[in-house]
Amino acid sequence: PSDATVSTAKIVDGAVTSAKLASGVGGKVLQVVQGTQTTAVSTTSSSYVTTGLTASITPSSSSNKILIMTTLTVSNRASGGEMMCTLFRGSTNIITSGSQDGFNQNFNSAGRQDATAACVFLDSPSTTNSTAYAVFIKAQGGTAESMSEGTTGSIVLMEVSA
Repeated sequence: PSDATVSTAKIVDGAVTSAKLASGVGGKVLQVVQGTQTTAVSTTSSSYVTTGLTASITPSSSSNKILIMTTLTVSNRASGGEMMCTLFRGSTNIITSGSQDGFNQNFNSAGRQDATAACVFLDSPSTTNSTAYAVFIKAQGGTAESMSEGTTGSIVLMEVSA
């Protein structure tokens, strides 16, 4: 073209690498994976148990990060009870998203209270191997339940370039 532009047909595969680009081009979303779960899981355990809400991703570079976003409906069936949720990478607990407390107030007619638990976490798995992420819950008194009343839990994994 007369305006000095180069068509993409004239660029050889592999000619443009990240090293040849200006700094600050990281942070792009490279892939997105989603997992869902509809089966309720109940526990009275004070240790974390899986909800079955999982997803796996294979990072393209060990320096890339994984942005994890989860949302699920949780319940507690005891006055004064509390439930907690967390994220696991494989068998490693990577963050505790906090507790859903106050379940001793405003119980509905079924004798329980529902809440939405959401967590956003930026992980650095430092690998190019397939990496599984999962949501776990535990009860602190009473019975904790995930994906209650036929709701769907969701986990979204996004690989973000370094």
